[in-house]
Amino acid sequence: MLKTRRGAARRRWLLLAAAVVVAAGFLVAGALAQFPITVADTATTWIFGGRGGDGQPQVPAICATPPTPTAAQVADSASVPGADETAPAPAPPPPALDSDGRPTPEAQAVIERIPAGADVTVAQGWILFGLAHPNDASVDFPSFAQRFEQTAGTLSAQATALDTVTTMDPAADYSPYLLFSQAGAYQMMKQGSASATAEQRDELIEAVGVTCESRAR
Repeated sequence: MLKTRRGAARRRWLLLAAAVVVAAGFLVAGALAQFPITVADTATTWIFGGRGGDGQPQVPAICATPPTPTAAQVADSASVPGADETAPAPAPPPPALDSDGRPTPEAQAVIERIPAGADVTVAQGWILFGLAHPNDASVDFPSFAQRFEQTAGTLSAQATALDTVTTMDPAADYSPYLLFSQAGAYQMMKQGSASATAEQRDELIEAVGVTCESRAR
């Protein structure tokens, strides 16, 4: 009889331990699944004006956006020994991001030209293309969207917005605006002003994390 009771008690403890392990596994899995969303939310909040109560950046350092070149930096790079002193320094494009990686009015204007209900991938492509071509005011969103989708149709199903605009104009430098474009598209998606499938949502959230991670290397 005593052995039977001990066996029953042992089985109950084993079942309890197994339940604790399973519950802990679900908690860990949930935290891991939530982390990419946390990174996307934090980066987006910071870029579009969020600050902590002490005024210090609350975005992880890996999400820091490098500042765009200033006119002085462009002039310095043009005066490297051996350069043609008679050639004028190239004029920098209108600033799109400030030193904190936040949008200037020029960048906000690009986002504001995206119509409600636009596809989130096209929206990201528009932000990338618009900021990389600041002096081209001739392109409107409908014509860009048509060209973007035509170009995307020639690429693989795994092609990103960056892949597509790079194919449209390989000479442009989109790298300074990648995180901003992803965060802008993510914010529009969360607000419901950009349409996205579940797959697009997951891919965009993952892309923000990948971009942040690449900045830490």
